[in-house]
Amino acid sequence: MVGLILAGICWAVWFLTPERVEILALSRAAVDAGQWWRLWTSVLTSTSPAQLMVETIVIAMAGLILQIYVRWWHLTLGIFFAAPVMSWLLIHFEPAVRHYHGATGVAAMLWVLALCFLIVECKRFSFPYLLGQLLLLIAAVRLAFEIWLVFYSHREVPMDYRIFLDMDVCGALFGVALFNAFHQLYKARIENRARPLLDQNGKLIPTALNRARPQGQRHPPARRR
Repeated sequence: MVGLILAGICWAVWFLTPERVEILALSRAAVDAGQWWRLWTSVLTSTSPAQLMVETIVIAMAGLILQIYVRWWHLTLGIFFAAPVMSWLLIHFEPAVRHYHGATGVAAMLWVLALCFLIVECKRFSFPYLLGQLLLLIAAVRLAFEIWLVFYSHREVPMDYRIFLDMDVCGALFGVALFNAFHQLYKARIENRARPLLDQNGKLIPTALNRARPQGQRHPPARRR
């Protein structure tokens, strides 16, 4: 749901007047002057319909996958803290960048976060697992193509391609970092589900493989000495 809401806001911003969109876009001079909100709101802007469509489709699709594994407010906090950091890194490590529109970094972050959950949390060779492998392959091919285009191509490439590469790499790193944080956060809950159920006498409750597990007392975790 978070991805759908974010994608919807991006489309709503697209129909604003150019003057209002410019207030939301990332500007080095404006940020240095104290307009810090641009570090967040630049994610909502786009320079072309193609960029808007690709990024919002990725954000919405990844958001639908992540709502199965991540609580909505955890994902919201992750986007809230990661988006301005990626914007800040872009304008401070790319001196040639004066303005930026787009949610490339956030889209890459959600894409990598979704494929990590699909690969790690799903049963091997199941459909979600294979879907995660496909998303990983697409991300690797895109990243390899951007690296070749920026560093190994013999023709002059626009600055936009370098920005896309920077944001994709940064988003991928943040996606892996968020996955590790969420995975550790939910690890206790996952381990609790895996503990055997005990009856009131402390005996193990047998459960058939094709039946739902009965309600009972879970085995308490062993105390550390």
